[in-house]
Amino acid sequence: MPVTSLLFGLAALGLLGLAAKYLFGPAPADYHRQILAHDGLEDTGPVKNIFRALYVIIGAALASVALGIGALAAGPVLAGSGQAVALAIVMALVAGVPGGFAAWQAERRTGVRTPWRQAVALTALILLGGLFAAI
Repeated sequence: MPVTSLLFGLAALGLLGLAAKYLFGPAPADYHRQILAHDGLEDTGPVKNIFRALYVIIGAALASVALGIGALAAGPVLAGSGQAVALAIVMALVAGVPGGFAAWQAERRTGVRTPWRQAVALTALILLGGLFAAI
């Protein structure tokens, strides 16, 4: 399943990149700042502190999923384990669907561009990898 492993590895790298944005980027991120402004709020000190705390949690969770999918891709998926493929798909769906849906809803409500497209793209890479594993 080398193609599946490659697609899973690319998704894991993308997730690590997204995790790094939350862990090391500004808090709040520009799109969150725009959403706050849309709702008539400011990014004051306490708001920044809350966003930083939430971003650490989000970033760590995304990094954890990325490392899990990457480890599965480099080991059991590459060795042909269907169970590992299924586990990676479940991990991607659990992380990608609610996160992407919430970001999509925020964009629809405010008109501010959010990263739901990244969630869809990374989840789609995993699903595509699963499809290649199945055929």
